[in-house]
Amino acid sequence: MRRHPLLTPILVALSVAAAGPLPEGRAQDAAKKPPTAEEVLRLVRYSQAANEQDFVGQIRKKLVTMKVIPLKLTMSDKEVRFVFYKGDRSSAKPDQIVVLKLLDNRYELSEITEGKSAKLPPARYAERIRGTDITYEDLAMRFLYWPAPEHVGTERAKGGDAWRIRCVNPVGEGAYATVDVWVSKESGAMVKMHGYDALGRLVKSYEVDKVQRHKGAWVLEKMIVRTHPTGDGQRLTNTFMEIQPPK
Repeated sequence: MRRHPLLTPILVALSVAAAGPLPEGRAQDAAKKPPTAEEVLRLVRYSQAANEQDFVGQIRKKLVTMKVIPLKLTMSDKEVRFVFYKGDRSSAKPDQIVVLKLLDNRYELSEITEGKSAKLPPARYAERIRGTDITYEDLAMRFLYWPAPEHVGTERAKGGDAWRIRCVNPVGEGAYATVDVWVSKESGAMVKMHGYDALGRLVKSYEVDKVQRHKGAWVLEKMIVRTHPTGDGQRLTNTFMEIQPPK
């Protein structure tokens, strides 16, 4: 059975696609013996798409704001493209394309501007995309690939039981030193994420708000991304990502 992850940017991934239910045998095994943290994250990672699919979506800094940033997501074999448009008008030509390549047990993030492609350096991972709360780090969701993840426990998240998995940054690059991921036991999809800095402060969270049914699979409809204040004068900010499935 081929699967797509249910993101969040993030997510990103950050990338937005479907997450089907666990195979019957896997679900029965999980009921008897909990999977390891690595096995849980493996359920969330991107897998090979059967066919190319296009999703149309939009990003808003606040739920009621008039400012809308349109985007198109194109999923193909081990690659996801996030397409943004000049002047944030969907009728205009693309002026930025973020490409996420899904390789064996790793990822590669690059950016296409003015027809030129360049690999995105780690120094830019914490950079906000078009002024939103979504960063390149969130699109890559590289914490899913960090070694030695650990089970924290089982908790309720988005109306169902979820495994809470803790991922620790092995190299120190990027905005997150530790990331906690909540993965639905029913679907194997990530439903919530908390990112913490080196001082243990919550700096970013994203949560699946709504899902929709598309061709027998669950597809993300709305995700809320929050940047949390860590200093005086800062305040909580929200970004909403909404996705429409292919017609």
